[in-house]
Amino acid sequence: MKDCVSKAFVLFLLIPLLPLLTLGLLPSPAWSGACNTSTQYTYTFTNHCSYPVWIGQRSTKDGASYPPDSGNWALSAVCTKNGDCASGTCDTNTGQCACSDSSQCTGGAACLSGRCSVSAQFCIPQSWNSGTFWPRTGCTLNTSVTPHTLTCKTGGCFDTTNTGNQLLDCSVNNHGGSPTNPVTQFEVTSSSTILNYDVSIAAGFNVEMYADPVGGGWIVPGTPASDVAACLSAGCTADLNATCPDKLKIYDGATVIGCVDPCRQCDLGSTSLKCTDTFAGESYADCTGHSGSVTYKDMYCAKNTVDGNAQASSNQGTPTAFGASDCIHGTEFFTPTFESGYTLPAGQGVCLYTTNFADPHFQDYRWADYTSGSEVNKTCADYANGTPCGGYLTKIADGHNYGYYTGGLGYTCQKATYEYNSVTRTAYLCMPPITDGLGTCQKATTGGLPLYSAVGGVSNFSWLTAGLVAGNGSVPYYKTFKDACPAAYTWQYDDHSAGFSCDVARKVTNGNNFTGFNVSFCKSGSPFCASKAVKISGIPTEYDSIDEAYVTAASTQTIQARAVTITENVTFNIDKTVALTGGYDCNFSTSAGVSTISGSMTISAGQVTIANVTIK
Repeated sequence: MKDCVSKAFVLFLLIPLLPLLTLGLLPSPAWSGACNTSTQYTYTFTNHCSYPVWIGQRSTKDGASYPPDSGNWALSAVCTKNGDCASGTCDTNTGQCACSDSSQCTGGAACLSGRCSVSAQFCIPQSWNSGTFWPRTGCTLNTSVTPHTLTCKTGGCFDTTNTGNQLLDCSVNNHGGSPTNPVTQFEVTSSSTILNYDVSIAAGFNVEMYADPVGGGWIVPGTPASDVAACLSAGCTADLNATCPDKLKIYDGATVIGCVDPCRQCDLGSTSLKCTDTFAGESYADCTGHSGSVTYKDMYCAKNTVDGNAQASSNQGTPTAFGASDCIHGTEFFTPTFESGYTLPAGQGVCLYTTNFADPHFQDYRWADYTSGSEVNKTCADYANGTPCGGYLTKIADGHNYGYYTGGLGYTCQKATYEYNSVTRTAYLCMPPITDGLGTCQKATTGGLPLYSAVGGVSNFSWLTAGLVAGNGSVPYYKTFKDACPAAYTWQYDDHSAGFSCDVARKVTNGNNFTGFNVSFCKSGSPFCASKAVKISGIPTEYDSIDEAYVTAASTQTIQARAVTITENVTFNIDKTVALTGGYDCNFSTSAGVSTISGSMTISAGQVTIANVTIK
């Protein structure tokens, strides 16, 4: 591939006719101290909402409480005018109300240095297993009882020793239960070397949340190990409450306060989702030899709601997807043609990497097969169409509900062709069974939970039909969810485009090792620009520098820069074709201005097309 890319420098510089846009930025919190960087990571939360937010935090594997540095879980609402503030004074440069004490701050947020706090900092152990943060709204605090209670309309956590109370500190004495739906959740498992994280709306949505890693890096599969990309951001870039399908909205009076998945809405007694209706002609066979009819609720919940056993995942082979937004960075959406006649339902496809066509077998699916009683590395390129394959042939991993299932629960190797850049390419993929409804229950031979063979995903026509019913009839609910939250789990098995890993010690050029997260609430609706200077078109992650975005960008992608001054020496030194377009507004929706690079620009490899950029 290296020899196929020409070096070129095509530069279109537009002289700015208007002054650059000046945007206010919310301040960093002024806390009493910093986290211990040798043993802790720093999690900083900032509220951009027009209403107060209370942070919830707990870990299913760690009962300890890690309260914010200020000791106050509440973040004040952002103000835009004096009338928004109890004190009568709004600092319109920062969006903070002036205050003399916390009674003048919405939600009882801390009054720090004469301003209502919109940020909080948590010091979390580097080794933290299954930790979760989430926003709570519509809350009332009661400090007259111990432990203190916080009763919320969304996201409240009930005391597991007294189910009538919701806790302020959801980890105090390890008494806090899971947050109540609907709730947006930020989930992390970390160590001193590796990081796994995601934002999930599989349990519903209450507040737009966006988690941005600080430092660290990863290698996009198929790219050189020297090309370290910045850790990807997770979460939502829009308010799903504003676009939530009517059948899935949760109200407080006439106000929409949340959006839930259809499974939860059925539990709440929905009469519009056809929850108990059955699919004509479809039946399942459970693990005890009994059969039954398949309901819409079964498809919404991705399980048999009679016996509780789940459907198989749709991503235990080559990742399947309903469209481009369901593919992770570095991959693209394709609808291949299969040699055997295997066919996905109309409009559904797979996510394939486009980073390494120099290796003709790079796309081929590989797995550790346990059929013989010991794990053997295999690849679909070595086997005929229809050969069992995939993650369900791998011996069970500790803590996971999957394992070795005879026949791999119907996943099979399939030779496929697809078009990319006008070239027909071949790949040996591992595809899920085309089975409607629930299929047949099967027990794992190595201790995993029983699963139904029909997957909860795009190769199941019944699942697709239910998604349309839960949407508006023409757009499935999960696409509406994904449009608002492109880097978040939108249903149970939506893991390919939503679960992220990052190497703590890797760092981009001139970057740093991972030190924590900056997490924002209501970022897209902020009256003050909360965006970084650079992003890649179609990817929600934002970057501080053009170099960071360039290393991460795939060939043919566009790097977008806001209409601000970016101080750096830009280097284009990778054999790929990209575009750099400047002048974007805060939300990267339109390019009507000019970006200024204060520094230099060097191009030593690849092809770069540049517009709306000046260099000084």
